[in-house]
Amino acid sequence: MVISKKTIVLSLALVAIICIVMSTTEATNIGGGAMGEDNKGCAPGACMGQANPYTPGCEPGKECRGG
Repeated sequence: MVISKKTIVLSLALVAIICIVMSTTEATNIGGGAMGEDNKGCAPGACMGQANPYTPGCEPGKECRGG
């Protein structure tokens, strides 16, 4: 299998373009709006509680491994 010179040149050009784009678009800060403390994503006073409360994999009365 022979790779043509045109394919090699295009591949190297693509790698160079990707490197340039990645170096100019480095993120320095992640916006903290959604990551703030105690931010549940609802209006103040409108949150009813946890939407999907945690439940373990085994109900109390059933015979399960470790329970």
